[in-house]
Amino acid sequence: MVRGNRLKKRRLLILACACVMISGCTTSNENTNTQTSGSPAALSSQVSDPSIADMTNEDLDVTYNGIILNDQIPFEELTSKLHLSMEENNESITTRVAGEAKGKDYAWYQVSYPNKENTDFIFDYLYNATDKSGRIVSIKLIKVPTKRGISIGDSLEKTKEAYGKNLVSEPETETTNSLAFLVENKGISFTYDKKTEKMVDIFIDYDSNKAMDEMDIPSLED
Repeated sequence: MVRGNRLKKRRLLILACACVMISGCTTSNENTNTQTSGSPAALSSQVSDPSIADMTNEDLDVTYNGIILNDQIPFEELTSKLHLSMEENNESITTRVAGEAKGKDYAWYQVSYPNKENTDFIFDYLYNATDKSGRIVSIKLIKVPTKRGISIGDSLEKTKEAYGKNLVSEPETETTNSLAFLVENKGISFTYDKKTEKMVDIFIDYDSNKAMDEMDIPSLED
């Protein structure tokens, strides 16, 4: 999971890269218009991947067995449809941090679903024990595809065909790179192996920094 200062720095890097890309495209378009004013061919060449839709919040939804998972799904609906209890001992649920903040008891859970031995996805959940409510903070996809059909093991080419210009590339490690995009402080990142160019990690973040601020959590340690 991307968290704390690392996530904030990553977002700044993504936004900076996006600004550079947009600036470059604007300059290029201005030069093209100046050189080929009124040319239909020139105007059509300025459109980049018209068949690839821009990103929206719906692209951060995860569909699992007919259930739409995101940070908006009500607590009762989530626990009922997934047959989960956040307050009972469950081997698939790990408490990352718990305590009291602003007069309310809370717990930050990490859930391996349906279990740790055969996990389809892992999600972090910020639970308000006082109000019996909460929200999904992030989802790590393992055997479940994204809204646009990208799964672990898919190729870099397929991912770019699905998301196109929406993605911003950023370096990750010596062996992996990442592609990411943000939608209203929420985002999704794809990590792929440099050698095979296959996806090895897909992570959706529903503004975990905001969740940490809400509960006055300075950091999370694995």
